[in-house]
Amino acid sequence: MPVKKVSSKSKIHLARYAEIIKVLIKYGFDDIASSLRKKENSTISKMLLSKDKEGTIKEISRWRRIRMMLEELGTTFIKLGQMLSGRPDLVPEELIEELERLQDLTPTFEGSLAVQIIEENLGRPLGEMFKSFDSTPLASASIGQVHRAALQDGTEVIIKVQRPDIHNQIEVDMDILRALAKYAEKYKEEFKYYNPTAIVEALERTLELELDYQHETSNILRFRQNRDNGQTDIIVPEVYAEYSSNRVLTMGFIEGFKINNLKAYVLNDISPKDVAKKVMNSFFQQVFVDGFFHADPHPGNVFVNKEGGLCFLDYGMMGQVPERDKELLGDLFIAIEIRDSDRILESLKALSRIDFVEDEIGLQGEIETLLNNYYSADLKDIHLTELLEKFRGIILKYRLQIPADFFLLFKALSSMENNVRVLYPDVPLLDYLRPYARKLIMKKLNPYRRLKALYLTLYDFAELLQNFPGDVRKIMGKLKHGSLKVEIEHIGLSELRVSLEEISNRISLSILIAAMIIGSSLIVNAKIPPFINGIPILGLIGFIVAVILAGWLIISILRSGKQ
Repeated sequence: MPVKKVSSKSKIHLARYAEIIKVLIKYGFDDIASSLRKKENSTISKMLLSKDKEGTIKEISRWRRIRMMLEELGTTFIKLGQMLSGRPDLVPEELIEELERLQDLTPTFEGSLAVQIIEENLGRPLGEMFKSFDSTPLASASIGQVHRAALQDGTEVIIKVQRPDIHNQIEVDMDILRALAKYAEKYKEEFKYYNPTAIVEALERTLELELDYQHETSNILRFRQNRDNGQTDIIVPEVYAEYSSNRVLTMGFIEGFKINNLKAYVLNDISPKDVAKKVMNSFFQQVFVDGFFHADPHPGNVFVNKEGGLCFLDYGMMGQVPERDKELLGDLFIAIEIRDSDRILESLKALSRIDFVEDEIGLQGEIETLLNNYYSADLKDIHLTELLEKFRGIILKYRLQIPADFFLLFKALSSMENNVRVLYPDVPLLDYLRPYARKLIMKKLNPYRRLKALYLTLYDFAELLQNFPGDVRKIMGKLKHGSLKVEIEHIGLSELRVSLEEISNRISLSILIAAMIIGSSLIVNAKIPPFINGIPILGLIGFIVAVILAGWLIISILRSGKQ
């Protein structure tokens, strides 16, 4: 009998699959690990699940254990957790709080490996490109690490270098996640609502972008252009394209301190309040004017230099707000400021791309209750993040389909406000937001823009009139030749089809039972051998089978009646 060879790729997948199950068991998720087994007699699964479970830590909360588990599983799973932390429509609030604390525990790799990757990707010896290179990493993350260096002219730079095995590792993890997502959708009914395949596909797109440093380069260049057009004094690092590739990114070195380092403000004689104002103006400019914002402005990604200048770092995760949504956001914030529940309702409906809400009265009632809670509050006492969190709860409760980028915006806004309130605790955030929202409204009401919109509408209408006779002629031609096809969707007929199938199956079974009883009776009356205690065996077997089937039919009818 020929022995089936296992490819090296399959071995890697099996080893990683086994590692995932081990980590699940370690953090007390034995039930999930067990459910991942496709075969109950799987040798690997049995071996892993029979391990001593004294090392589990079930006394820690389930949500915290999920976060610790993702951290141990590495890059792909950390990114999955970070992505899900921005999806409150899928993940409980308690788990979101833990996922926002995800830390990258990936160790650094050797500086010699970093040099090898730089030379392979840039096609030149390191010494030709850089005057100096520090082999000790300045910082490390799951996808790569950062080294300080200097160009031949002495310009100080930092070099982001991707991990040597990161692509293969993520490829294996994504293969496993795709398989698990399909398995969950096929065999686990409770997971279908969450659409795990779509989540895995979104994660794959995110990782593809983060693994391509050229994408980050284009983000930096776009951010710099927006900075120049907006005439703000935000510092954007210089990108050296000559010394960059899809796996290596060389940027200007910016010396500074984290935005929440209060001692550094005192040492450098910088006003924290002035920096807080810069942060607010920059962020609202990014959202309401540029429509392109830094989606991860936590303290590690926002620096202040010795002159008090503001600098954003790590441009891998950026968010976008289309022109229409910018205007709707402006409408929403102005409606919140003047406490107009009708306008808020219309803005929310417009943002969610729906015209009808099932319980619109209930939704408006909740909005009015929320506004009443803030009716007498001073603007400096209103925390924008807290207010938006409550609106987010209402959005999820009434299943309004807000675009995914808006959850990313809420998360970025939360990070921004946390940074600002460390520096300026009594900041009246709405006072700084108001001018940007009003500019959007004035832009929407601009007469030239109105005329342009009217012109485009008339143009579309003229096109419609021009094409109308031809379209009617095509429809009439298809009607004449009997080739016109109309698709009709019957809502609720699938349930009717299932019910009819159940009824027909029961009728068929009833007829079969009746036939067996009649046939068995004829055999008994005809006294057809062989016999047992004077009764024909075939007739007796027929009666027994008929009774069993009749009992099963009665039980199934009673069960369906209870449901």
